[in-house]
Parts: sequence; C-alpha cells; structure tokens
Amino acid sequence: MERLEALFREAGIPLWGVCDYRQTLPLLPCRKAKLIPPGASRVVMAAFPYYAGEAQHSNLARYAWGEDYHGVCLGLLEQVCKGMRLSHPDCFFLPFADDSPIREVRCAVAAGLGLLGDHGMVITPAYGAYVFLGAIVTDCPLPLSIPGGECPHCGRCRRACPGGALAEEGLRRECCLSFLTQKKRLTPEEEARVAAGGMAWGCDRCLEACPLNPKRLTPLAPFRASLHPLLTEEDLAAGLESRAYAYKGTALLARNLKILKEMPQ
Repeated sequence: MERLEALFREAGIPLWGVCDYRQTLPLLPCRKAKLIPPGASRVVMAAFPYYAGEAQHSNLARYAWGEDYHGVCLGLLEQVCKGMRLSHPDCFFLPFADDSPIREVRCAVAAGLGLLGDHGMVITPAYGAYVFLGAIVTDCPLPLSIPGGECPHCGRCRRACPGGALAEEGLRRECCLSFLTQKKRLTPEEEARVAAGGMAWGCDRCLEACPLNPKRLTPLAPFRASLHPLLTEEDLAAGLESRAYAYKGTALLARNLKILKEMPQ
C-alpha cells in the first residue's frame, strides 16, 4: 500500500481507496467489460477534484468548464498503473474513467472515499461532490479500505432541484435538468424547463445546495486551466473537441442555446 500511496501522490491524485471487486457486480452493460481478465479481486477507486472557483455568468455545469476530464483522469490512472505493474509484474492493473462497466459511485463509497448523497453522487470530506471518479481493476490482493458513512438526509438537495428529480424513491431522470439538456428531443414542456433552468448543459443546483460541499479548489492543474463557463454560438462554430460535452455534437447544444435565447426564463 505504501507503493500505491506514493504513486497516487506522484500523480497528484489526492483521494483513493480500495474495495472488493464484487462491489462492481453485476457489471454495467459496456463494451469495455470484456477487457477485464478473469481473477479480478480488487477495485482501486480514485476521486479527482474539479472545483475551480466561481464565474459571474455561466450556462454550463462546473464539471464541463475545463478540459474533457475523461482523458485527464485516464492518463493519471495509467501513470499509477504503470508504476504498479513494475512493482507487481505478476498482477494486472486496468484503468477506467467514467465510460466503464464499473459501478463507480457504489465502489467509491465502499472504498471509503466518502458517503452517498441523496443526489446520487459521492460526497468526499475534503472536496464534497465536486469530483470525477475513476477506477483501477486488479487481481493484486490489496488491503480493503473502510467504507464511507451515510448522508445526513438534510433534504436541501431535494428542495433545490428545479425539476423535483430527487424523489424519496430515487432519481426521476426525466425530471432532471441535466438529463433534459442532453436529451435528443424535447417536448414543449421540457423546453420550458430548460429555459427556466438557464443551462445549456448540465445542472449544479443540488451540489450548490449541499452543506457538505466545500468550495475547495482542485489541486489538479488541468481542471484549473482553459476554463470556459459560458457557452455561446461562437464557441460552437469554433469547435468543441477538447470539452466533455463535445460527444453530443453541436446540433443539440445549438438547440439548447436557442431555447435559452428565445424562451422567457
């Protein structure tokens, strides 16, 4: 574990822990599931803080202000894996970041990174829920971490949700503003919700309302650089290849901007 601690420190990743691989089962349907070799026994979970301050005007969720996190997180995890492969040549170390078969939130709580919030995200003690999650699947018999605790259920995230998506029985995805900004086709009622929310992509209302979400700046330089909190039509014309929302294409984002511009908020 000392070697792993040193590697995470060298990579600049401040939060990590280990859980049993069985926490991932059943794996999420994903083409990458076939990459996991037989014998997996541990998942090393990592949290990457991304909070980079405030902006006077923004129509993007904070996680989308900077560089696309997928490549950044995966690159840092691969750096850790490379070091572990050298010190444990008989074991495999396979990194994943977000688009993976790993049940990241469940595993992060089991690995002791934080507690499960009523908004469905992991709340870490140091950085709140302003974190990306990544995982390393391995057959190395690493010691397990102590699981995280429970959300105090204060209800602030539920009350702050503009669509009432955080119901007692679980997330009502069709009511979530973040989901609506990414939905391919919207009804007139859903367009009105997007307009009222004022967001071209995502939503931070539940995070902003959480009393356990400290506004502590990220120590990771890639998430402090090239910040662009306000999406415009000019941005769409210039290209979005380096942004987390680029995979949806410009047509959907242009629609959202049109809704925000033309409908009363």
